[in-house]
Parts: sequence; C-alpha cells; structure tokens
Amino acid sequence: MTQTQTLRLSQSQQLVLEIWEKELRSKIYGPNLIYKKVLKGENAGKLKFYEDGSKEPPVFVSLCNKKDIDKIILELPTSTTAFSLFCKDTTLYVNILYYYQTLSNAFEKNGRPYIRQALENWQSNVVEYLGILPDLWIAKIVQKSVEGIRRYRKQLGIDTAAENFEDSDISQEGVLRIQAENIEKLKEFQAKHLRKNFSSEIVEKINNHIRNNREKSDTMISSELKELGVLVKRHTVNKYRCQLFAGGVVS
Repeated sequence: MTQTQTLRLSQSQQLVLEIWEKELRSKIYGPNLIYKKVLKGENAGKLKFYEDGSKEPPVFVSLCNKKDIDKIILELPTSTTAFSLFCKDTTLYVNILYYYQTLSNAFEKNGRPYIRQALENWQSNVVEYLGILPDLWIAKIVQKSVEGIRRYRKQLGIDTAAENFEDSDISQEGVLRIQAENIEKLKEFQAKHLRKNFSSEIVEKINNHIRNNREKSDTMISSELKELGVLVKRHTVNKYRCQLFAGGVVS
C-alpha cells in the first residue's frame, strides 16, 4: 500500500484496520496482556490481568507455584502457541507470563526447544485477513516479504485492502462482508487446486488428522500421515489446513 493510498483512508477505516491487525497479532504472538500480582484486598495473592486497550474489566487468576508451572511446561507440546494456550488455559498462560514474560522463554529456560508454530504456518493464519489488512502490515506481522504476501493473495484471487476501501466508508459489517466474499473465493480456488487422486476415505483421514493435530506443523502432519500410509506433501497439507479453518471442507 502506497503512502497516497494510506492517506485516503478515513478514521473509521483506519480503526477497522487496526482492529484486524490486533486480532492477527494476537493469533501469532498471543494477546498483549498487562498483568501484576495483587497485594491488597479480596484478591490479594492473585494475578490481575487485562488485555491492553480493551474496555473489558480485569480478570483475576490464582498465582501458582513456579515449580508446578515448570512441571507443566515440561509436558507441553513444543509447538504450543501463545494464542492456543491462552484460549485453553488462561490461568496457566498468565502464570507463565508472570514468571517468564513469554512462552518461548518458558520453554528455553526449561531446556526445551520451542517451535514457532504460528509463524511456520503463516499461510493458514493470514487467509482471513488477506484483502482486509494491507499486504505490508501482514508481511511485518508474520515476518515475510511483501512480495510473498502479495503473491499468495493474488494466487487466491483476493483484491487488495486499498481497492476495497476506495468505494465507500467501511463499517465493521462491511469488513465482515468482504471477509465472507474472500473466503468464498478461497473455497473456489482450493476446490480447483486440491482435486487429487484421493478417495473420499483418504480425504476424510487427512482432514481428521489435521483437525486433531491443529497445533502441529505441516511437515510433522505430512510425516505422520506417511506413517499411516497416506502420501501427502507438506504444501498440500497446508492447503487442506487453510480450507478446513477457513470454514470449508475439502472433498
């Protein structure tokens, strides 16, 4: 997006973009939480946290013993993402932030490698934002080149955010409409490019394995499927993943 196109955006359009950027960053890195230990009052000894910029009231969770947290960290999959952990076990996630500041630090301090799953599977993360957030914003968030993001978006036949914004002022409802239209384009594209010589039984096995192992990398899923007798390449796994989590089912 050029400087001229950026200046063309109204305040409400810019606000919508910022909302979507915040959601995508949250999926990649986890929510931007502010947290601290409560020293006085009825919640003394607990951790108080809230999301930066949110109007929601703060939430209080129990402060756990660091040794107990370390034991859990040793059992967590190394592909665990901040966003998925926050959704599944908020208390654990906030305690990890309290003791280690970041999830990756928690793994590394406990002598475990940390797979940055969200960044590795950037395509499945950005699908619903293509054509809504500018390519440049997405590129910075997922640490990829603008050319790579633009090439992927054009491959899916999705218009740019700037073109969507030029016609009229975009409301939240308008953004949701654009998102729905883009997902339909994605389904059409993938319906054409995912037609392999797989039986419906094999397709179901691929979909189920991806669905049940959502946090694993495409490479890992491809390897596991191979062990199950299903030969499917990593990039094909990624296409199936995108289709599944964009709201459609590959057939």
